[in-house]
Amino acid sequence: MIRWFTKNGIAANFLMFGILLAGLYTAFYKIPLEVTPALSWDLVMMDMRYRGGTAKDVEKAILIPVEAALEGVQGIDALNADGSSGRARFYLRAKPGTDLRALMDDVKAAVDTINTFPAETEPPRIFIPESANSREVLTIAVSGHLSDHDLLKAARRVQDDLLEMPGISRTRIQGDREREISIEADEAKLRSYNLSFQQLADAIRRHSIDMPAGSIQSQSGRLTIRTRGQAYTEEDFSQVPIRSANGASVLIGDVATVIDGFLGGTKYVEFNEKPALYVEVMRVGNESAIDISDKVREYVANVH
Repeated sequence: MIRWFTKNGIAANFLMFGILLAGLYTAFYKIPLEVTPALSWDLVMMDMRYRGGTAKDVEKAILIPVEAALEGVQGIDALNADGSSGRARFYLRAKPGTDLRALMDDVKAAVDTINTFPAETEPPRIFIPESANSREVLTIAVSGHLSDHDLLKAARRVQDDLLEMPGISRTRIQGDREREISIEADEAKLRSYNLSFQQLADAIRRHSIDMPAGSIQSQSGRLTIRTRGQAYTEEDFSQVPIRSANGASVLIGDVATVIDGFLGGTKYVEFNEKPALYVEVMRVGNESAIDISDKVREYVANVH
């Protein structure tokens, strides 16, 4: 082979040219451009909160039903569950060759069929742990002399704009305080409508829900049925009806003041001596860190 190439210099040059082209193609289209090498552990994780629940409550209300629901999911090699006061964690190790994202979707579908979770539980967070998820490509500072509420709205608007861009699929806001919705009932208004505090509380529980209703197996696959009516904002809670009669409804906003605020405590985050929040832009999968950086910098240059 070597002798043949020494006598056919043109063929050797073509081979070298082909190797160079293959290397350039691989470098530009096959190798992800990342900040740090991404590590994956062939795991799908699930984290679920249970407000006020003891470790025994978590085991009974979350661990046992979830383990039972995941028994029929294909691709799980091992399942480890960890329950503590107010929290449950699941570590699902995938079988070799299993598509982690397909497995994550199957786990979500299986968990959505459970309709016995207590009202105090929060929706489960199901994700694939990767080292790239903990390191941002770059960070945007959203700052100004604004109230905490307006500053958070501005940061979320920036976050939504970025997520609409192709090639950017994960961002997170840092520096914000945990939100709290409080409803302060007006006793005089309740009496004028012949309502009680219990009816007000029941209306919130009844109309502010996000509950799975099972699944249907069809020819195209499994369809998950879910009731999505969870209220999240001041406007959502104000429009929740307490009682309806003769085409007229008494809404929570008619008898109570809804305050969309934050938990107590003080948190100072500043940028250039102004209150600020930070929007971190992450890289996921084969997304290019350079492409993400270029798009974010262009967005910041054009935003008003």
